[in-house]
Amino acid sequence: MNEFHIALTGHRPNKLAGYDLSQPFYQKLHAKLVSIIDDAIKTHPDTTIWVHSGMALGADTVWGFAAKTAMENHPGIVKFYAEIPVMSQPNKWFKQVDKDRWQTLYNMAEQKSVYAEVYSPIVMQERNTGMIDHADVLIAIWDGSRGGTGNAVNYARKHNVPTTYFDPKEFK
Repeated sequence: MNEFHIALTGHRPNKLAGYDLSQPFYQKLHAKLVSIIDDAIKTHPDTTIWVHSGMALGADTVWGFAAKTAMENHPGIVKFYAEIPVMSQPNKWFKQVDKDRWQTLYNMAEQKSVYAEVYSPIVMQERNTGMIDHADVLIAIWDGSRGGTGNAVNYARKHNVPTTYFDPKEFK
């Protein structure tokens, strides 16, 4: 079976709608991301759709749960790929619910890449480049600001990875 890989880069909660994923912002974002996966299924029949997430708080987590919804709606067609910068990624997160979500996503992943054994600032960029190197297309939840998401977008541009942009304001 053919494969089509979709990666997502996006902001952390501080540039989105905070840490409460029950906010209407996150519900709208989730619905949009599920529709992107559904569209990929229609556009690429007889193809396994791989959804790659960098596993961070914010857009990455919502993307992972959009993949979960799509997997439930399309068993065997959608698969989840966890792009993990370092296995200790969730250890410094404050809320147990966020750690539990990370574990849920980790457990549902059919493929995993781990980019380092120990955290260092460069690891996040290495995860982004590895994830984009796997991707046929990149989704960017990005307000145009500098930072990790901007770096990922620039890397995708340099490597001619087609990118679809969504300003977070669209989901407010």
